[in-house]
Amino acid sequence: MQDSLNHIHVIGELNRDAEVRYARDNQPVTTLTIITTYEYTTTRGEVFEEVQWHRAVLFYEQAKVASSLRRGAVVEVQGRLKTNKYQDRTGHDAYSTQIMVSDFKIHER
Repeated sequence: MQDSLNHIHVIGELNRDAEVRYARDNQPVTTLTIITTYEYTTTRGEVFEEVQWHRAVLFYEQAKVASSLRRGAVVEVQGRLKTNKYQDRTGHDAYSTQIMVSDFKIHER
């Protein structure tokens, strides 16, 4: 077996309230939309900010805890990336990458 690693660690602010749905076994599944920013300066001295949106999926007890989170909350998640393929409204292939959360923490403001 080859060595490999699929791990992501994100700390950021929720852009919207937590989204909760229920799996077939009636267990909660919570999705968080987390924003991170990266600021950099060009060689000309111009400052730019790059914003990334991350969708994080939590299950079971973590999903229950995260279900009440609201826009503006600061969270820390760790997990693995998973990319899903689906067909968009026009029938073309599209892809969506999510963080499948293994560790989760709420930061105090």
